[in-house]
Amino acid sequence: MKPVFPGTLLCVLLFVCCGSRQRTLHLDKTSGPPERRMGVYMSTRDGSAFDAFYPAVRGLPAAWRDVTVYYAENDFAQLLYQSYRRGEIDEKLCMGYFNAWGRDTSSCSARPIRAVTTLAAGVTPEGRFAYLLDTDGDDDLADETVRYFGADSIACEATAVYIERYSRGVVLPDSTYVYPAFEASDVLLCCDERCSGEIETSGGRYAVTTAPFGGGYPSDNVEISFSNGDTTLQHRVGEFVLLGGDYYHIDSLRPDGRELLLTPTPDALDRPSAQVGFRPIPFEAATTEGRIVRFPEDFRGRYVLLDFWSLRCPPCLQEIRESYLQAYATYHAAGFEILGVASDPKERLQKRLPELRIAWPVVADNPEGRICRMYRIGAYPTLFLIDPEGRIVAQNEELRGARLGEWLRRIYPETEPSSQPAGE
Repeated sequence: MKPVFPGTLLCVLLFVCCGSRQRTLHLDKTSGPPERRMGVYMSTRDGSAFDAFYPAVRGLPAAWRDVTVYYAENDFAQLLYQSYRRGEIDEKLCMGYFNAWGRDTSSCSARPIRAVTTLAAGVTPEGRFAYLLDTDGDDDLADETVRYFGADSIACEATAVYIERYSRGVVLPDSTYVYPAFEASDVLLCCDERCSGEIETSGGRYAVTTAPFGGGYPSDNVEISFSNGDTTLQHRVGEFVLLGGDYYHIDSLRPDGRELLLTPTPDALDRPSAQVGFRPIPFEAATTEGRIVRFPEDFRGRYVLLDFWSLRCPPCLQEIRESYLQAYATYHAAGFEILGVASDPKERLQKRLPELRIAWPVVADNPEGRICRMYRIGAYPTLFLIDPEGRIVAQNEELRGARLGEWLRRIYPETEPSSQPAGE
């Protein structure tokens, strides 16, 4: 059996200083109740090309009835790539995914690694709903412990399962604490773990905690918590965090959640970031009308609503109809601007924008998705309000619905609301 890694409540912080004074936090992994149920949906072999991703499982209990084998991908990209290298799927399918993600195959291990968790569920001769988890990653369930679901079809205990992760040319052996849950006809493999440590700064000591997103710790999604007992700060990799009066840049989080890199950054507020109080990330792009815009340079002296949206997003269209048209008609002449970044093809936008009565500039960020990746957009709409000096003053829920109007009334108290939306 391959080893798993026991955790402790909090690790002892090890600081490693390099030329940039980067600090390395070594975090311990523990099993514990998550703040919210988070997991990945499990798949079965269904005769598709994706069957090649999943191993054949041995040791299914002959006495069980209605046995089904399920698989959860801890690293879909790795499974895709290693299936391609084994000749089980073609190059077009593999590279199509990597191109869509904007990733290179060098981010994956050349040799196969354990990037999938296997589970078999069924009914025992005693009539109990039970399951077997492949905890040691050998594709053999004969040596595994039978575990049971509760009356609510949720597993009664979390189990450590061996997996492997790939990072910076190194294969990292890891354990992940999981429990299955049946929700309607779907099987969800839920995470039940976190990685914890401490950091001591000139302004005090902070507890640091990360929890997995789905099956791992992808940098774009994982929330990293810093708490001094009075205040808890939530951040992601690539952002700046203010700890005791000092700014740190969160450089990276290792895919197993066990190592966090921070760099002291005294001039953080002068660096670009998609955070309130910071300068927005600059970009240059063509609008659907062919005009080149340089953001935020071309909008100095104006308040700008930067709107990441899509024609396929009903809440986005609702915001346009019920909020933006009126706001633009009322406050544009006073100095308010909107810049839309849409995840739709240019040709489709050109057809739909007149119908939507959109008079402000819109950039088509499809198919490249370059600007969305820069801002790490994970949902639509995502909103930022930038002031005339070029700093982000509000974002997302602060700007949804009637709250955008509240902001604009405070900014332009002398402007009377328009009785007619823009474009009419």
